[in-house]
Amino acid sequence: MATLITWNEKLRRAREENGLSQVDLAKKLGTTQVTISRWEEGKIKPGPNYRKRLCEELGKTMEELGFLEKIDEAPHEGEGEKIKVKQTPSIANYV
Repeated sequence: MATLITWNEKLRRAREENGLSQVDLAKKLGTTQVTISRWEEGKIKPGPNYRKRLCEELGKTMEELGFLEKIDEAPHEGEGEKIKVKQTPSIANYV
């Protein structure tokens, strides 16, 4: 049975394959190591501009980095997109 590799794991692996630290990649992209770390942890997903630049810097396609799936996330502080968690409606909605 094949193991599903998430986009953030693909990103981390591509960075490591290119011999880059998070700091190195952050400098190339004009962002911070903290942002790279948050992407690799899956806390936020890079915005469209950063996705394109990541592909260029890492020599990967959008598909190879797992960025082609449908995105249902909201922008987050210009760094990327925050991953939404589905919430159960409040009981107050039914009263």
